[in-house]
Amino acid sequence: MAEYLAYWLREVVREDRRPKTYQGYEGVVRPHLIPGLGKKRLGKLSAQDVRVFITRVRQECQCCKHGWEGDGGRRNAALARMVNAAMQSCRPGWCSRFTVCSVTRSNLPSEKN
Repeated sequence: MAEYLAYWLREVVREDRRPKTYQGYEGVVRPHLIPGLGKKRLGKLSAQDVRVFITRVRQECQCCKHGWEGDGGRRNAALARMVNAAMQSCRPGWCSRFTVCSVTRSNLPSEKN
């Protein structure tokens, strides 16, 4: 998965998105998705894997962990959206088969407790 995410950033996102959008994606993919899902084989990644990852991220306060100020709920939703976007580009129908695509900012609890 790590190799595919790096490829997806370089060949899909960088080519199809504006530079600031690419920077935003890279700022989520490299520090979060690659360490969190990178060891999983691309063909074996399941919705359950993604849900477990997102749940783990929600349970860790990323803002505190990295010394960031910001909206953790928005970042969590971005993680889910980027997994979905990456998977949809290599496995068409990913979102139609898995409920992980229904993750939105409104149904993710804030990291600030």
